[in-house]
Amino acid sequence: MRFPFACILALLIPLSLNSCSDDSRFVVRGTTPGTENMNLRFGYNSPEGYRSGVVAVREGKFEFAGVSSRPTLVEMFEHDYTPLGRLCLANGDNVECVLSRGVPEAIKVAGSPLNERWADYLNANAGALRSDEGNAAVAAYVAAHPDDILSTLLLVTQYDVRRNPLQADSLLALVAPAARPEFIAGDFAYLLGRVAGENTHSPVDSITFVAPDNRVEALAPAGRKATVYFFSDDEAMREDSVVAALVRFAAAKGVAVADIYLSPDTMAWKRMIRSERVKGVDDSSLRRGWLPGSLGAPQLQRFGVVDLPFAVVCDSSGAQICRTRYTGVVSEVLESM
Repeated sequence: MRFPFACILALLIPLSLNSCSDDSRFVVRGTTPGTENMNLRFGYNSPEGYRSGVVAVREGKFEFAGVSSRPTLVEMFEHDYTPLGRLCLANGDNVECVLSRGVPEAIKVAGSPLNERWADYLNANAGALRSDEGNAAVAAYVAAHPDDILSTLLLVTQYDVRRNPLQADSLLALVAPAARPEFIAGDFAYLLGRVAGENTHSPVDSITFVAPDNRVEALAPAGRKATVYFFSDDEAMREDSVVAALVRFAAAKGVAVADIYLSPDTMAWKRMIRSERVKGVDDSSLRRGWLPGSLGAPQLQRFGVVDLPFAVVCDSSGAQICRTRYTGVVSEVLESM
């Protein structure tokens, strides 16, 4: 029996189309206008493990592939880890993008409806997202689109949890479970559990630390108008203005400061505090202390600290009346008490 040529062609076309698709990986092709040659880094987590790589951008074009059986965040950076853009991808995705150096919100995407909508949102709201209005913009989108996975992507990548951890927690809870896949939102939820947990904002009774003479000391807020607990782990964070602010706080009537430094050992800390000029303040008002580790230090976990430097201001009852990264905010709070 002979088959008409048209029938044979009808059978072969689907087979050829299937052979071109590849559900075992995702592929990203892109351009970087204005930059002919550079190295581009990418990284993502997946059920198969964390993956990262470096590809060459040549004549403004690049291409890389990855493997993830579930949707995941793929982050792209310049060679020095300056952000270039993000995508949400899984095996079978094939996208094209345009990346703008210095402005990751200007990303353009084709080939994936979700990523196209994400890019459109970033383009339209770039000004707000790069200002103090970023959290409000994300909150408005999440409140209006609780069933949209884009709400989760915006929360995870654009919302500054340090400014309002309680609102971040409420917004994540607002998103429908189907729109916040565990693989994308899981780490974010864990972070919120640390900074927005039931005990995070509970009254502080005291904090213990190692003093410069190697004795273990404690500073409790009871008996004074205010107590400032200041945490840092890098000398670069401790500009002269920051140290001067701590001294000024401690010199105020009824105020004490616990200046807690976090590092692997005490040697660098002791050398640092010897070099800092701290004058005109009583040692009982400005306590210099050390704790091992960094953000993982057990003493910090009950404070819900997720970034450094960080300050917590308590009143005489131990109630936390201010949580901030900025000494200027601490100054305003103390002046108002």
